[in-house]
Amino acid sequence: DQIHFRYRMRFADNYDQGNLNHTGGALAAVSGSGKWDGMGNAGIRPKGDDRCTASFETWIDYRRYPAPGYLFSYCYWMDMKRDRDGNYWGNMLGPDVKDRLVPKRGQWITCEIMMKLNRPGVADGELATWVDGKLYSHHTDIRWRSSDRVKIKRAGVDVYIHQSRQDNSVWYDDLAVSTGYLGPVR
Repeated sequence: DQIHFRYRMRFADNYDQGNLNHTGGALAAVSGSGKWDGMGNAGIRPKGDDRCTASFETWIDYRRYPAPGYLFSYCYWMDMKRDRDGNYWGNMLGPDVKDRLVPKRGQWITCEIMMKLNRPGVADGELATWVDGKLYSHHTDIRWRSSDRVKIKRAGVDVYIHQSRQDNSVWYDDLAVSTGYLGPVR
């Protein structure tokens, strides 16, 4: 019910993904045992007995931040907020605006994400992220699920870029999954 996922990543010197992308690491909890359970549900709010996800990625915020954008968590869970367009796109959780970090292109950073599922019926779930061993964001009192059949079953990295006008490269290394804090790669 609690997993840490650590990875190192480096954006190419010329990386510029445009406005919409999902580039980073992610954890997914699902109730089923099928290979594709919980996938393909963008824009749909989880019911609580089916799935929840949390990723740690960058967003350029319509050019308000330089590429590759600031780090934040993009999450789907049963209590998420509806978007203005009526869909349930992933909700953004992160630090205060003043504490946002934009990774430098061409340099390795170590990212870690921790997802702790709640006890069904209790809002005691958590989400925490670290950058190079420093706590970046920590969110508590999350009701990720309504059923204990929902378990963390996936960890992975993504490079999804929507309507990019150039080739983009991102490198990943030193991926690790643990039930406890891993910390930066030495």
